[in-house]
Amino acid sequence: MAESVPPPPPTKSGGSFIAVALLMLVAAGGLIYWKMSSGEEEAPKPPPPAPVAQAPAPQIEVAIPPPPPVDAGTDAEAKVATKTPVKGGGGGGACAGECKGSVTPALSSALGGRAASARRCYERMLRTDSTLSGSVTAQVRVGPQGQVCGVSISKDFGGVGASCVAPALRAGNLPPPNGGCVDVAVPVTFKPSG
Repeated sequence: MAESVPPPPPTKSGGSFIAVALLMLVAAGGLIYWKMSSGEEEAPKPPPPAPVAQAPAPQIEVAIPPPPPVDAGTDAEAKVATKTPVKGGGGGGACAGECKGSVTPALSSALGGRAASARRCYERMLRTDSTLSGSVTAQVRVGPQGQVCGVSISKDFGGVGASCVAPALRAGNLPPPNGGCVDVAVPVTFKPSG
């Protein structure tokens, strides 16, 4: 009898090995994806800091010295101007045409006070030019009810008349003059204090 040869053991094909390897790769890829997407979530970025309001620059308070002693031009004494009417007497009506009224003491005093109030503006201008000094002459037309119809500057230096004196004289009503509207010359002299 012939010897019988046992059948060869069944050979394993590489197919099952490949299937296991693929399964492991898919599992590893899934774990990596899961870790990346759900792991430590990226902390949200903090909102940008609110803009910090800058503290205003420190301001040095300078005590404004009293005006220098009054000289002929500094007291801003109002005088009736007979030759120089105000240009553009914009009040119309009672302010139009030639004015023949007269200045009252109350009107003169009020104009002087307003002209003196321009000193504060002049002091601010001195901060940029410490040599600024001179005289300003403003022509003011005052209506019969005390309304300021117009202001023109006939003499100026460094823009002080236009920047300081004219706005001070235009502010609000004044005491009414006698006999209708009046043209008043207001001379003011500015000199640095000290």
